[in-house]
Amino acid sequence: MNPSDIWLLLAPPVVGGIIGYFTNDIAIKMLFRPYRAIYIKGRQLPFTPGLIPRNQERLAKRISDTIMGSLLTPEELQNLARRLLQTERMQSIILWLLQLALDQVKADAEQKTAKILANILRDLLGESVPRILKVLARR
Repeated sequence: MNPSDIWLLLAPPVVGGIIGYFTNDIAIKMLFRPYRAIYIKGRQLPFTPGLIPRNQERLAKRISDTIMGSLLTPEELQNLARRLLQTERMQSIILWLLQLALDQVKADAEQKTAKILANILRDLLGESVPRILKVLARR
Protein backbone atom coordinates (compact mmCIF):
# COMPACT_ATOMS: atom_id res chain seq x y z
CA MET A 1 0.00 0.00 0.00
CA ASN A 2 1.23 3.41 -0.97
CA PRO A 3 1.60 6.12 1.76
CA SER A 4 -0.69 8.40 -0.23
CA ASP A 5 -3.39 5.68 -0.15
CA ILE A 6 -3.07 5.47 3.63
CA TRP A 7 -3.35 9.25 3.84
CA LEU A 8 -6.51 9.17 1.70
CA LEU A 9 -8.04 6.58 4.05
CA LEU A 10 -7.09 8.30 7.32
CA ALA A 11 -7.60 11.97 6.45
CA PRO A 12 -11.44 12.09 6.25
CA PRO A 13 -12.09 10.53 9.69
CA VAL A 14 -9.37 12.63 11.34
CA VAL A 15 -10.55 15.89 9.75
CA GLY A 16 -14.18 15.00 10.51
CA GLY A 17 -13.30 14.30 14.15
CA ILE A 18 -11.52 17.63 14.51
CA ILE A 19 -14.41 19.53 12.91
CA GLY A 20 -16.94 17.64 15.04
CA TYR A 21 -15.03 18.40 18.24
CA PHE A 22 -14.96 22.13 17.60
CA THR A 23 -18.58 22.37 16.47
CA ASN A 24 -19.74 20.47 19.58
CA ASP A 25 -17.60 22.72 21.76
CA ILE A 26 -19.12 25.84 20.22
CA ALA A 27 -22.66 24.43 20.51
CA ILE A 28 -22.24 23.61 24.22
CA LYS A 29 -20.81 27.07 24.91
CA MET A 30 -23.72 28.69 23.08
CA LEU A 31 -26.20 26.71 25.20
CA PHE A 32 -24.76 27.73 28.55
CA ARG A 33 -22.73 30.90 28.03
CA PRO A 34 -22.79 33.85 28.45
CA TYR A 35 -24.86 34.00 31.60
CA ARG A 36 -26.02 37.58 31.03
CA ALA A 37 -27.03 39.54 27.96
CA ILE A 38 -24.30 41.51 26.22
CA TYR A 39 -25.23 44.91 24.83
CA ILE A 40 -23.33 46.95 22.24
CA LYS A 41 -24.60 50.48 21.63
CA GLY A 42 -27.88 49.69 23.35
CA ARG A 43 -28.60 46.59 21.26
CA GLN A 44 -28.47 43.07 22.59
CA LEU A 45 -26.13 40.71 20.80
CA PRO A 46 -27.90 37.65 19.41
CA PHE A 47 -27.62 34.42 21.39
CA THR A 48 -26.87 36.28 24.63
CA PRO A 49 -27.54 35.08 27.25
CA GLY A 50 -27.18 31.43 26.31
CA LEU A 51 -30.25 29.32 25.67
CA ILE A 52 -30.29 27.61 29.08
CA PRO A 53 -29.78 30.76 31.24
CA ARG A 54 -32.34 32.68 29.18
CA ASN A 55 -35.05 30.05 29.69
CA GLN A 56 -34.06 28.94 33.18
CA GLU A 57 -37.35 29.88 34.85
CA ARG A 58 -39.45 28.24 32.14
CA LEU A 59 -37.34 25.07 32.23
CA ALA A 60 -37.55 24.87 36.04
CA LYS A 61 -41.34 25.32 35.90
CA ARG A 62 -41.75 22.59 33.31
CA ILE A 63 -39.49 20.17 35.21
CA SER A 64 -41.36 20.79 38.46
CA ASP A 65 -44.72 20.36 36.69
CA THR A 66 -43.53 17.07 35.23
CA ILE A 67 -42.31 15.78 38.59
CA MET A 68 -45.43 16.88 40.45
CA GLY A 69 -47.71 15.60 37.70
CA SER A 70 -46.28 12.13 37.28
CA LEU A 71 -44.08 11.24 40.23
CA LEU A 72 -45.50 13.06 43.24
CA THR A 73 -49.22 13.12 42.68
CA PRO A 74 -51.42 14.27 45.59
CA GLU A 75 -52.63 10.70 46.08
CA GLU A 76 -49.05 9.44 46.30
CA LEU A 77 -48.17 12.13 48.85
CA GLN A 78 -51.22 11.19 50.94
CA ASN A 79 -50.26 7.51 50.82
CA LEU A 80 -46.72 8.35 51.87
CA ALA A 81 -47.95 10.50 54.76
CA ARG A 82 -50.33 7.74 55.89
CA ARG A 83 -47.53 5.19 55.89
CA LEU A 84 -45.18 7.47 57.81
CA LEU A 85 -47.78 8.50 60.41
CA GLN A 86 -49.06 5.05 61.25
CA THR A 87 -49.60 4.57 64.98
CA GLU A 88 -47.23 1.61 65.15
CA ARG A 89 -44.45 3.58 63.49
CA MET A 90 -44.94 6.56 65.79
CA GLN A 91 -44.94 4.29 68.85
CA SER A 92 -41.75 2.58 67.71
CA ILE A 93 -40.05 5.95 67.11
CA ILE A 94 -41.04 7.23 70.55
CA LEU A 95 -39.92 3.99 72.19
CA TRP A 96 -36.62 4.16 70.32
CA LEU A 97 -36.02 7.74 71.49
CA LEU A 98 -36.88 6.87 75.09
CA GLN A 99 -34.66 3.78 74.98
CA LEU A 100 -31.81 5.85 73.61
CA ALA A 101 -32.29 8.40 76.38
CA LEU A 102 -32.45 5.67 79.05
CA ASP A 103 -29.27 4.09 77.70
CA GLN A 104 -27.53 7.45 78.02
CA VAL A 105 -28.81 7.85 81.59
CA LYS A 106 -27.60 4.38 82.56
CA ALA A 107 -24.19 4.88 80.96
CA ASP A 108 -23.57 8.27 82.53
CA ALA A 109 -25.30 9.23 85.76
CA GLU A 110 -24.12 12.84 85.73
CA GLN A 111 -26.34 15.87 85.63
CA LYS A 112 -25.49 16.46 81.96
CA THR A 113 -27.26 13.27 80.91
CA ALA A 114 -30.38 14.27 82.81
CA LYS A 115 -30.37 17.57 80.90
CA ILE A 116 -30.09 15.67 77.60
CA LEU A 117 -33.05 13.51 78.58
CA ALA A 118 -35.04 16.58 79.61
CA ASN A 119 -34.29 18.26 76.28
CA ILE A 120 -35.31 15.17 74.32
CA LEU A 121 -38.58 14.86 76.22
CA ARG A 122 -39.27 18.60 75.93
CA ASP A 123 -38.73 18.47 72.17
CA LEU A 124 -40.80 15.34 71.84
CA LEU A 125 -43.73 16.47 73.94
CA GLY A 126 -43.48 20.20 73.20
CA GLU A 127 -43.03 20.16 69.44
CA SER A 128 -43.33 16.73 67.84
CA VAL A 129 -46.50 15.46 69.48
CA PRO A 130 -48.51 18.67 68.78
CA ARG A 131 -47.42 18.54 65.13
CA ILE A 132 -48.44 14.91 64.87
CA LEU A 133 -51.79 15.69 66.48
CA LYS A 134 -52.37 18.54 64.02
CA VAL A 135 -51.65 16.25 61.09
CA LEU A 136 -53.92 13.56 62.47
CA ALA A 137 -56.66 16.14 63.16
CA ARG A 138 -56.50 17.33 59.54
CA ARG A 139 -57.28 13.81 58.35
